[in-house]
Amino acid sequence: VDSLHVIKRYGTETFHGIRLTHLTLFKIGGISYNEGSWKSKLSRVRSFCDEYGYELIVVDTNFSTAFRQDHLLTDCYANSFGILSLQKLWKTYFYGSSGMDLSGFSLEDNSKRSDAHYDLLLFACLSTGRMKFYIDGLDVPRFEKMKYILDFSPTRKYLDVCLQNTGRNCGRCHKCKRTLVMLDSLGLLDEFADVFDIAEYRAKRHLHLRWLYRQQVIHGGDPSVVYSYRILKREIGFYERFPVYVDQIRQLFGWRGEDIGL
Repeated sequence: VDSLHVIKRYGTETFHGIRLTHLTLFKIGGISYNEGSWKSKLSRVRSFCDEYGYELIVVDTNFSTAFRQDHLLTDCYANSFGILSLQKLWKTYFYGSSGMDLSGFSLEDNSKRSDAHYDLLLFACLSTGRMKFYIDGLDVPRFEKMKYILDFSPTRKYLDVCLQNTGRNCGRCHKCKRTLVMLDSLGLLDEFADVFDIAEYRAKRHLHLRWLYRQQVIHGGDPSVVYSYRILKREIGFYERFPVYVDQIRQLFGWRGEDIGL
């Protein structure tokens, strides 16, 4: 979603100095690739670049195995490694921000939080006299990003949000679930049948609504699905809510048992 937001915004920019010309694919730690999944991902990205006229720069590295880390905490640092290793190539580099709220930034215990919370500050420091980072989408909530790219034709064919990296969006990982409920809330599920198994989603929709409700009642739930919840909350009934209550009570008293949420 973040990448497509950048591509739509700057791919046809009339001012030549900030028009997007190259795309990058980094094998650097965000997803654990085996050889088959990496080739599948690379093939899809190359197809996109060939179809829409972009040059592709690929960084294939052992960074994530040489430097063991929690990628959620070091996401921006890892990506900057790939970018700065080729810094002579770039004049301007557009980095798709996750859109975290910078107002909560603090130096206290900051090493325990995602670096996406301060990507604007980080990339300002990493910019050099010859290469400038531009942080795109920092001020745009993910739900609004999704709405922005919906009428962008590549989105329906190439949208790839999955953490499993099996060649197609699995529909079950966290990123797939939040994207599906966004599409559901916007009434656009059928438009994305090429990249998601929409029939499977509809068959298990009550479980996805349960998951959506869970994000609103637990501490630290995904804030990017708030807008989806506001639209779909009238459809979340007792059947979806009750298991969440049971799980919360079980955790409160330390009872053992399998989490019955999605």
